[in-house]
Amino acid sequence: MTNSEIANFLYELAEMLEIVGETRFRIVAYEQAAHIVENLPEELSDIYKEKGIGGLTDIKGIGQSIAEKIAEIITTGKSKYYQELSKKVPKQELNLIKIPGIGPKTAQKLYTRFKIKNIKDLEKIALKGKIRKLSGFNTITEENILANIKRLKKREKRLLISFAEPIAEECLVALKKCRFVEKCEMVGSLRRMKETIGDIDLVASSEKPNSVINYFIKQSFVKKIKAQGTAKVSIIHRKGIAIDLEILPPKDSGSLLQHLTGSKEHNIHLRKFANNKGLSLSEYGIKTLKTDKIEHFKDEKKFYKKLGLAYIPPELREDQGEIEAASKNKLPRLITLKDIKGDLHLHTQWSEGSSTIEEMARASLSNGYSYIAITDHTYGLGIANGMDKMTILKQADLIKKVNKKLKLIKIFSGVEVNIKADSSLDIADEILSKLDIVIASVHSSFHAPEEKMTERIIKAINNPYVKIIGHPSGRILKKRPSYDVEWEIIFKEAAKNNVALEINSLPDRLDLKDTLVHEGKRHGLKFAINTDSHDIAHLEQIKYGISVARRGWLEKKDIINTYSSENLVNWLKR
Repeated sequence: MTNSEIANFLYELAEMLEIVGETRFRIVAYEQAAHIVENLPEELSDIYKEKGIGGLTDIKGIGQSIAEKIAEIITTGKSKYYQELSKKVPKQELNLIKIPGIGPKTAQKLYTRFKIKNIKDLEKIALKGKIRKLSGFNTITEENILANIKRLKKREKRLLISFAEPIAEECLVALKKCRFVEKCEMVGSLRRMKETIGDIDLVASSEKPNSVINYFIKQSFVKKIKAQGTAKVSIIHRKGIAIDLEILPPKDSGSLLQHLTGSKEHNIHLRKFANNKGLSLSEYGIKTLKTDKIEHFKDEKKFYKKLGLAYIPPELREDQGEIEAASKNKLPRLITLKDIKGDLHLHTQWSEGSSTIEEMARASLSNGYSYIAITDHTYGLGIANGMDKMTILKQADLIKKVNKKLKLIKIFSGVEVNIKADSSLDIADEILSKLDIVIASVHSSFHAPEEKMTERIIKAINNPYVKIIGHPSGRILKKRPSYDVEWEIIFKEAAKNNVALEINSLPDRLDLKDTLVHEGKRHGLKFAINTDSHDIAHLEQIKYGISVARRGWLEKKDIINTYSSENLVNWLKR
C-alpha cells in the first residue's frame, strides 16, 4: 500500500471515531498520524518490510496501537478495527464527510433528515433547495455544499505532484538507459509543476519508436498495457497511475515538447500570436502560411525564438500574460533552488517533529544553507505537543548553545504561534519579543465568515513581532479548501507592515497557491519559501515550494530567505 492509501485509512478512522463520539485526544492521534504518513519521504510499507513494527513506532507521532493497525492493513489489506467501527457508523455519513466543509455533526444531521445514500443524492436535494430549510442551514450553506461537491468530483481524480513526480522520474531514468532514445522529458501539467496532476505524459525522441516502445513495456514498473501504436504507448504503472509515452523523430522533439507542455489556454493564445505573424504551429514545427513550408525544431528554445519570443519557462505557460512579456523580453528571472539560503519554518522534537535542533541544523548545512529558523508549535494548537512560554524560553537558550557549537550555520530562535478564533495569539508579546522570528498561523475555526477570518489574519499581521504568516489560506489539497478571506486587504496590510506570506512546501499544502502568489507580488509583497519540516527528510521538499513561487512569477528579490544572513537580520529588525 502507498503512503497516500495508508493516510486515507487513518483519516477515515479519525472521522469514524468523531462520529461515534470518541475523545478528541484519540481522534487527534489518528489525524496527526495520517498527516505524518502522507508526508513521509519513504514508503511506510518499505519501512515495515525492513524493520517490522519497531520501524513504525520509531516514527514520532505513531504509537504502538496505530502502528499495529498500519501493520495489519499493510500485510492483509484489511483492518478488524476499521470493520468494527464501520458497523457503528453508517457508510453514508462517512461519504458525506468527504465533502469539504461538512463535518461529522452536519453529516449526521443531513443523513438523519434525508436518509441520503451517497453524494449524488445530497447534490439532488441541494439543487431542489431542501437543505436551506433545515434548522441551522441557509441559502449560503446550500450553495457552499454544491460548490464543494463540484470541487470534490474534480480533485478526487487528481494526484499530488509529490506522488506523480517520482513515478515520472523512474520512467525517465529507465528511458535514458535505452540506446534508441536520444532525449526524453515529462510534459503536460507535471512539467509545469502544477500542484496536482491527472495522468503522467512523457515524450522521447528516437529514430526507432517501435524499439523504444518494446523496451518501455518490458520495464518492471509496467502493470498493464492500455494501448500500443507505432509511436505511442499507454500503460498503467504498478502504483496505479496511467502513463502515456509519445515518440517523435529527433528533428521534431523541440516542437513536440512545446506542444505537449503548455496549458490549453497558453497554446491557444500562442497559435493566435503565430497566426498574426503568418505562421501556423503544430507538434511537427512551424509552418509559414505563404509558402506552406514547415520548419522543424529539435530545440524548444529555438521554437520560441522563431516566433520572436524569449524562451518561456514551463511553469509560466498558463496564459497569465507570459506571451506578452516574452514578446517584450520582460519575463521575470525566476527563483531557483540555488537562490535559497535557508529554511524559516522547521519543527523539532520540542513539538511534533522527529529530529533534534542540532540534527536539523546539520542536515540544513549539508543542503548548503547559511541559516535556519526553529519554529516549533505553541501549546494552544491542541493537535501537537506545543510549547508554553517557559518551554519557548528554554528552547531559545538551547539554540544559543547550539549556535556556539555549529559555527557554519546560523540558527534563529522562533515559534509558530496560533491565531486563535478570537484573533488573539496564544503566546504573549513579552515572550515573542525575545525571539528572532515569529510565524503566525491559523490552525482552527476554518469555517469562520470571510470578514472574521480576514480580521483574524490582519490582527496577526499588525502584531509588531509577527514576521511571517504561515500557510496563509489554510488549505490541504484533496481534503480541505482554503478559508474565505479578502486577499487584497491582506496583501496591502502585509506589504505595509513588512510581513512576509509563506509559500509552504508541504506537498499536501503548497500554500499560498500560485495565482495568489502572482497577485501578491503585484502588491509589492515579500514571501518566504519554507518546508514546514517535521523531519530532516522533509527538507528536500523545498523544490515543491519553489515550483509554486516560479508559477507565481517570483524572483530572488521577492523572497526573504534568499537574503544573506546579515540582510535577513536587517529585514527582521524593520
